[in-house]
Amino acid sequence: MSIEYSLLNSTAALAQVLALQQANLPRNLSEAQKASQGFVTLEHNFGLLARMNTASPSIIATAEGDLAGYCLAMTRDFEMDFPVLEPMFSLMQQISFKGKIITDYTYMHCGQICVAEKYRGLGVFDKLYQELQHVYSSEFELLITYVSRQNPRSIKAHQRVGFEIVHEEIKEDGTGWYMIAWDF
Repeated sequence: MSIEYSLLNSTAALAQVLALQQANLPRNLSEAQKASQGFVTLEHNFGLLARMNTASPSIIATAEGDLAGYCLAMTRDFEMDFPVLEPMFSLMQQISFKGKIITDYTYMHCGQICVAEKYRGLGVFDKLYQELQHVYSSEFELLITYVSRQNPRSIKAHQRVGFEIVHEEIKEDGTGWYMIAWDF
């Protein structure tokens, strides 16, 4: 099976990304699926995703016309569009990574990454991030993203690519986020 990687560049692909995202939201997965396969947390709408993609095109993986996965590129201009992550965005002004405050770096966010179920285990996750690095490393020093503490599969996959945990936010109920960074 041949998997191709490219910039997200059509409204049809945007719609496919949103469909794959919907299929992997916690409310659409069983507890067993969430535990074994992971999940995505944030839900984008078409308008927001289109604006994000216009600012910095995302990376998609396709196989025979099928969307195999996506990695959303998100500049800091979109931070206020995600109020649930505002506490983490604020903390970035205080947290250091490799001796420097995060907001002193040029950085972008991975707005989300997801691989379709039938393409998991084929290296798509790693290759999506490699393509994102290839496209944006000359412009940004760091890639920052956030992973739910309830998503250990995702944390392990991100660490395999090269991300490091820079902060852990734990709420009273035990939920929370890992802030992770990858030095491009």
